[in-house]
Amino acid sequence: MKVYIHGGFHKTATSSIQKLLTENAPLAPSGYRFYVYSEHPLVQDLYKRLLFYWRVPSSLALRRVRTGLELLREDMVSHETKTAIVSFESLCGQLPNHRNTASIFPHANTILKEVADVFAADEPVFMFSTRNARSWIESLYYHRVRSRGTRMKLEDFAAIEKYRTLDWENLVDEVMNDIQAPCHVVAMEDDLKSPLGPGSAILSIISPDGKLTANWKPVERRKPRPDSRVIELGERWWMMLLPRFLRRRIMRTYMRRLKRGDGMATLNARSS
Repeated sequence: MKVYIHGGFHKTATSSIQKLLTENAPLAPSGYRFYVYSEHPLVQDLYKRLLFYWRVPSSLALRRVRTGLELLREDMVSHETKTAIVSFESLCGQLPNHRNTASIFPHANTILKEVADVFAADEPVFMFSTRNARSWIESLYYHRVRSRGTRMKLEDFAAIEKYRTLDWENLVDEVMNDIQAPCHVVAMEDDLKSPLGPGSAILSIISPDGKLTANWKPVERRKPRPDSRVIELGERWWMMLLPRFLRRRIMRTYMRRLKRGDGMATLNARSS
């Protein structure tokens, strides 16, 4: 069995890559299996184990993560998988937070060591996607705005030292330190002109001859930048007084309401 691990990074079109894998899975040759968060319960279970480890980084929590990885491998073996593709950016650690440690992905090396160890007999190949540093910072910032609001301006967010000095090459070296396995790094910009969009370069590593993706269809999915109304709400002083779960709920409800209202306005304009 051959195992390919697409381990991140966050905000580098990972959602689009996973959607591409999921929607085209029925077109893949026999022997291929895809493991992504939105579709596979064992990957969802692994995320819960990882979440516990991020909050309580102990040896016990790490053993629970390893158990989740072992369950994933057992599923591959039980289905007589020839080629398994795991696309799960959380293997790099938690989504970067500017308030925490100076490292962007502080848990990545520890987690990926467990991944490499569990799949050691399966010739694991690690793959990471990156993007232009400025656009990555903007995407991370607007994710914060969408999820729970922030009073920090974009320029202030971009000036945070650990983001401003982001070096993907050094970061990959850091997360893959002491892991003896092939590693590929693909810039998101490499896929911009590809018919299949994000994920094309990674898929070309898995199947250089193109047989895997011969009949695949592109998918259209993107997380748009929130409009000015959403950003203004996130910057209100009283938003920062609320607990995070409530800010997240308010932001998501507001965005749904705006989207519904904009949709009705478009329909009314067409009917008139």
